[in-house]
Amino acid sequence: MCLRWLIFVSLACITSQQSTIRVRLTNKGLHFFSDEGHHILEHEVRKIDFPQISFPITRGPGTGIVNVTNLKIGQFTSPNIQLKLAPPNGIGWKTEGGSVKLVGDWQAVYKLLVPISTSGYVKASAVDIRTVLQADIDVDGRRPQLNIGACSMDVQGVDVIVGGGVLPWIVNLFRPELSALVREEIRSQLCITLQTVLLEKVNEILHSLPTHIQIANNFFLNYRCEEKPLSTNSFIEGEMYSDIVYENTTCDLPIRYMDHEVGRAKYMTHIWVSDHIPNCLLLSAHSASLLNFIIDKNFDKGKFKSLLSTSCSFISLCIGRFFPILREHYPNEFVDLRFNTADTPNVAIVPSGVSINVLLDVDLFISPWTEHKDALARLAANISFDVLPSILNKSLTGTIENVTVVIVEVKSIIGHLNQRFIAILETLTRDAIEVLAISALRVGIHLPLVDNVTLADDAHIVSGQGFIRIDSDFIYQ
Repeated sequence: MCLRWLIFVSLACITSQQSTIRVRLTNKGLHFFSDEGHHILEHEVRKIDFPQISFPITRGPGTGIVNVTNLKIGQFTSPNIQLKLAPPNGIGWKTEGGSVKLVGDWQAVYKLLVPISTSGYVKASAVDIRTVLQADIDVDGRRPQLNIGACSMDVQGVDVIVGGGVLPWIVNLFRPELSALVREEIRSQLCITLQTVLLEKVNEILHSLPTHIQIANNFFLNYRCEEKPLSTNSFIEGEMYSDIVYENTTCDLPIRYMDHEVGRAKYMTHIWVSDHIPNCLLLSAHSASLLNFIIDKNFDKGKFKSLLSTSCSFISLCIGRFFPILREHYPNEFVDLRFNTADTPNVAIVPSGVSINVLLDVDLFISPWTEHKDALARLAANISFDVLPSILNKSLTGTIENVTVVIVEVKSIIGHLNQRFIAILETLTRDAIEVLAISALRVGIHLPLVDNVTLADDAHIVSGQGFIRIDSDFIYQ
């Protein structure tokens, strides 16, 4: 569990002037991970491989040596774990309570006049395991890295039972030393385990993270970290640069400052997402000529088939009724409408909401459009709509509203477009945009899971000047 929140926080680490994503983990979020943090200890501590303990016997009239082997943990109850913020760049880990029981074997050789060999068993019980550990989050190669500082541990109560042996007086010669060494071994091995688990495992995961990640159809998520996260008494916060682009293109759009306000509501995490990210995505897609779609007779299960026909009855409405040339030269055919972006679409995020503006070229072809070189007409469509973002089924999704479409004629070889036809075409385009947007938003952007932890569906999403902010609690998937 500790791995989860360390990775979560570590993935944000750049200066605010260059950041497009900011992640803040509050004390409430730390408590979420603290409550279940004992699972990682229970899993890892049981795997501790204790080394052999050897020490001399210096008491009594002779000399000897004791070896303790096969020392293993038979039972472990995790202590209570408390995670705390450690300004300016770190977090702390504190444990109290818990217990551990060990069993092992001992062998002793004591030389008086002749060597005397004896052996038996050792049982140790330790209670109230108190650990204090502090870690700082650094940056290495534009990836976050975890540096663990001092690890101090104390075991408040240790009871060691040394059993067996045919000569009890020899056992009494080394019992105090054995108790002290077992106590120290418990302390050192638990500290080593914590450092190994937290440092090696977390850094292995973080170092393996690619900075150029394909997310779909040759679109890639890029990110980089350059600065340490900032830790205060109430939260730890980090920033990173991220964009989404097509293939290996780059994005040079300006980055706007995102304020740090979060309101009074208490959430486990706050995540700021800059409008730079969707605008880079749209710029890259437009530059690669990927933002286009066709409305033909089969679009949306044939919803517009009759309207796109060049021939129709007297009481029906079709495109041929508005353009006699189509009715005469292309009877019983259909028209394809090819939409493609004339300029880069723009996502505008302001405190009142999120809106998208798109300028499209609309070309009319006899169907199928791929078999015709020249368009019958070209129109310009200016489209805008509002987006209401939300989180649903572990994905960032949303709904659209206030779709407006304004179409004007650019050129035509089939006659000028009258206002009635333009009004019909605007309605058709508005319906098509709603269908396409709903389809895209239904898929949404899947929120990542970090060890089965993700954001709650009832997250609160706020729009600001150039960004949205997600205020959320964590849940287990």
